[in-house]
Amino acid sequence: MKIIKIISTLFSIIGIGLLIASLFIFNHTRNFIKKSSSTTGTVIELLQERSTSSGGSTSYAYYPWIRFETEDGRSIVFKSAVGSNPPSYRVGEEVSVLFDPDNPYNAKINSFFSVWLGFIILSGLGVIFAGIGLGLLSAHLYSKKKIEWLKQNGRKLITDFESVELNTSVKVNGRSPYKIISQWHDPVTHMVHVFESENIWFNPEDFITSESIAVYVDPGNLKRYYMDISFLPESGSPHN
Repeated sequence: MKIIKIISTLFSIIGIGLLIASLFIFNHTRNFIKKSSSTTGTVIELLQERSTSSGGSTSYAYYPWIRFETEDGRSIVFKSAVGSNPPSYRVGEEVSVLFDPDNPYNAKINSFFSVWLGFIILSGLGVIFAGIGLGLLSAHLYSKKKIEWLKQNGRKLITDFESVELNTSVKVNGRSPYKIISQWHDPVTHMVHVFESENIWFNPEDFITSESIAVYVDPGNLKRYYMDISFLPESGSPHN
């Protein structure tokens, strides 16, 4: 539970920070559009730039260099911040340009992505990080509320300790958490029900001193349960 809270808080803070930054970019871009002058420029060169991914693969993008003239006759050359492969423009092509009259080198190709790319990237990342963080936080709060309800209203079963297993479906820093497995034989239906604890970020075997473990179940749905592992020391965050 503790690691989920830490991760959800971290993702939420990063996401909200990115969204706040995107608002500054939005206002800056909007002010640039209001203040800017419009003219026609010409693509004079396509600059090829190489990038290498973390996996070692190489890709190329072509960034146009544009020349335009200001109202007072100055010739300005700038590189677009947006590149693509294949190139979106060709040498000699005329394009619409927005530029700051007070600083003509602060210029952009007058297209949606060229003007709004910074805002799109930051706001998109902000939504993703905040969504993950708030989603995890909501799940954590729901789980906490469910546990409280089961402790107050659920049926307490005394189950038999079976084993401790690694939950290999989860990995953090290359490590997987442990789970305690127990089972209970229903004397009425003669069915055996198997229960699992929440994830535990240390090996709990040395701390299990009893063959019996309490599990709180929803009387109407045995699949909705909580294994009481309060006898264990508090679990810290996973480390390398």
